[in-house]
Amino acid sequence: MPLSRTRGIILKSYCYGEANRLLVIMTREHGRIRAVAKGARRPKSRMAAALQPFTCSDMMLHQRENAELFLVTQGRIANPFKKIRLDLKKIYYGSYMLEITGEMTAEREQSTAVYRLLYDALSLLQETSEPEKVARWFESKMLHS
Repeated sequence: MPLSRTRGIILKSYCYGEANRLLVIMTREHGRIRAVAKGARRPKSRMAAALQPFTCSDMMLHQRENAELFLVTQGRIANPFKKIRLDLKKIYYGSYMLEITGEMTAEREQSTAVYRLLYDALSLLQETSEPEKVARWFESKMLHS
């Protein structure tokens, strides 16, 4: 697979080597994937903001033959879900939803419905004053998908 453009929600982000990030991303086209963003930890990296957990980003992905990880070559923020980051309770329930998504989906198994559900849940979480209700709604929908 050469280059592909996709939209995804960053589930997890880990330090990887000296300046790289290892990401777990829920995408529409590829399902849950793991990817490396080279140089994303450098202070002047243009991709750093687009690769934070809770962020929905448009990315350019590259995968070499027989490679386990994708390579993120470009990243641009589509929706930062900024209001979630400003409330500790929303961070807690949002992190819980990201964790559930990561654990209940198979790697590289396309699931547009799960991607859409997570996006909708984060959108609701961002606007609600009762984050626990959104989390319970998300749990019930995930169990039925």
